[in-house]
Amino acid sequence: MRSLTWRTPSSSRLHGRWPTKVYFGRWLIEGSPYVVLIDVAFTAWNLDKWKKELWDNFSIGVPWFDREANDAVLFGFLTAWLLGEVGCCQGGSGIMGY
Repeated sequence: MRSLTWRTPSSSRLHGRWPTKVYFGRWLIEGSPYVVLIDVAFTAWNLDKWKKELWDNFSIGVPWFDREANDAVLFGFLTAWLLGEVGCCQGGSGIMGY
């Protein structure tokens, strides 16, 4: 796995607001597919801001002591950001994440 700090042309406008650790490599299973792994712990400092955004916009509360829920919030926001960045670099073509 190679480690890198994810920076794209659109994120460079944010002046380091989204420095996210991303690991890219091959998964050690049959077929060896490529994988992108996002380090959610690296951006945990954004957790309170994103939880507030979930509450303000959608009235979804996440308990502070629920680690799995907190990781889901971090992963969700980072995945949305990553797909947005990839879409920006693809020139607006469709993207499917699963």
